[in-house]
Amino acid sequence: MADSRKLEKTRVAGIYKRENRYVVIERDNRGRQVKRFAETLQEARNVKASLRADVARGEFRPNSQTPFVTYAREWVKTYAGRTSRGLKEQTRKDYEAALARNEFGEHFRGLKVSELEATDLEAYAEVLKRKGLTPRTIRNLILPLRLCLATAHQRRHIRFNPFAGVKVAAAMGTGAREDDARALTQAEIVTLLTSFDRAAKVKGLTAAELHHVKQTRLLTLFLLQTGCRIGEALALTWGDFEDGLTSVRIRRRTYKGTTDKPKSKYGERSVPVSPLVRKQLRAHRGSAAKATHLFLNSDGKPLDYSAAHRVFRPVADAAGLKWATFHTCRHTCASWLFRAREKGGLGASAPQVQKWLGHHSPSFTLERYVHLVPSDLPTADGFDRLLGATPGATRPTEHRRGRRAASTAEVAA
Repeated sequence: MADSRKLEKTRVAGIYKRENRYVVIERDNRGRQVKRFAETLQEARNVKASLRADVARGEFRPNSQTPFVTYAREWVKTYAGRTSRGLKEQTRKDYEAALARNEFGEHFRGLKVSELEATDLEAYAEVLKRKGLTPRTIRNLILPLRLCLATAHQRRHIRFNPFAGVKVAAAMGTGAREDDARALTQAEIVTLLTSFDRAAKVKGLTAAELHHVKQTRLLTLFLLQTGCRIGEALALTWGDFEDGLTSVRIRRRTYKGTTDKPKSKYGERSVPVSPLVRKQLRAHRGSAAKATHLFLNSDGKPLDYSAAHRVFRPVADAAGLKWATFHTCRHTCASWLFRAREKGGLGASAPQVQKWLGHHSPSFTLERYVHLVPSDLPTADGFDRLLGATPGATRPTEHRRGRRAASTAEVAA
């Protein structure tokens, strides 16, 4: 019986037929045999021509045949980041956790690195969405996949990066970023802070519980005014304040139990502190030393996110703000920074808000908060001053200016 797997010669050298498809056999620039497959003879001719051209130019690189799941989980162990700052160990742990998820292993099972397509990433985002994950979480879980493929392309393990430029917003839902950056109104701020005051008056509170309510209220107020990230605020000490508490230097952040530098070099900044917040901070400080953390638990140790969240969540829920989080305070600060002065805001520009919040560029700040920027046009009255005239007025002639000057001189005399 004839072997159906045997290669049959065709009329084109280097192209063979096996069952219902064609096999192209060439040599790379190191003399190693390379095989490619095609459905038709013409497609095989094109593949052969492309291979020969790549070898002749010295551009041929064999596509990685490693399963993507295996490749990605090995890649993350040695990935050093894309900047001179390197990769923080906690970030590596986050990437490892993302690649260790069952959904990742199941969705990409059997796919080789060289077989990936843009639709695979889009479909994975849809899988994560069906799990009920938030848009922010989905973006974070997809990021290491993008970085992995970028590295594979850089090392020429693949000819092109199929994930480059792929947008998964459709899978996450229209307006996902806008909803993610929702801000509190002035009335909602009052309601939230009043809810904290009610929580502090509940009968039967232990001294430790009352302490945590007061600490979390001050923390919330501080976040609303400074726009700090929660991790940045929890890492602050009294020594980080400047000029009598008029500003605070952001130099560290607390994240998942570890303290490190901010997310990027742009996160290191000084933020103004308002008179109202300064007053409450002074009353709160007492005789605390500079090395003491700003926010403490009932045992005198630095307050952590879990303890603060356990207080914030029920207080916000009682205020009818079940959607609000600590990060909502940051969005609220951004909205008031952008709001025009005549409407009670600070009327700050995009570069000013960027520096206040610690973003890497004004364009990112605008993209993130464009829906919070006032869209109404200003009046055109200011142009009259710019043009040196008022409505209905005409510029005086030389003769009239001379008469006016003479009259003024007579009055002065």
